[in-house]
Amino acid sequence: MLPVARKLRSSADFTAVVRTGRRAGAARLVVHLRPPATSDSPVPPGRLARAGFVVSKAVGNSVTRHRITRQLRPLMWQRLTALPDGTDVVVRVLPAAAGASSAELAADLDSTVAAASRPGRRRPARPRPAQPGAAQPSAARPARNRSQQHRAERNRAEPSRAESNRAGGSRDAADDGSTR
Repeated sequence: MLPVARKLRSSADFTAVVRTGRRAGAARLVVHLRPPATSDSPVPPGRLARAGFVVSKAVGNSVTRHRITRQLRPLMWQRLTALPDGTDVVVRVLPAAAGASSAELAADLDSTVAAASRPGRRRPARPRPAQPGAAQPSAARPARNRSQQHRAERNRAEPSRAESNRAGGSRDAADDGSTR
C-alpha cells in the first residue's frame, strides 16, 4: 500500500504529469514521469516522490482493474524510493496487462521508468484548446484516410443544411407560402 504522502491525489496533479512529463511505453504500461526540475511550481522541501495509476474500463471489469492496481502498488513503491524527491509518476495501464503476471508487469515498469527517467526525453507541453468564441484557424487539417478524404470532398461539393437555410431556402418549408 502506498502511503498518502506517496500518492497523486488530485486530477490537476495527474493532468500536469501527463501533459508536461516524460513518457515511455511498453506492451502493458505507459509511464509519465515529471522530474522535480520541470514542475510548474517549486517543490516544497521534503516532498517525496509520488505515484498514481490510471486503469480504464478498456482493461477489464472492476475485479481485473483492481487486481492489476494491487499488483502494481508494491512494485511502484519499490521504484519510488529510488527516484528523487519531488518526482511525480503516472502509470497508465493498457488492455494487454489484463492477463499479465506480476513479473511481467515488473519488467515493463522497470523498462518504462528507466526510459522516462533518462534526460532528453521531455515532451513539449501540449497546446491548450482555443477559448470559446475565439477565431479558429482557417486552414483545415489534412485528411488521414480515404473515408476522411471522401467526407471532406463531399462537404466541399455540397453546401450544408445550415448554409442553405441561411441562403433563404429550406428543405422543409412549404412552397405555398402558408405558415404552420
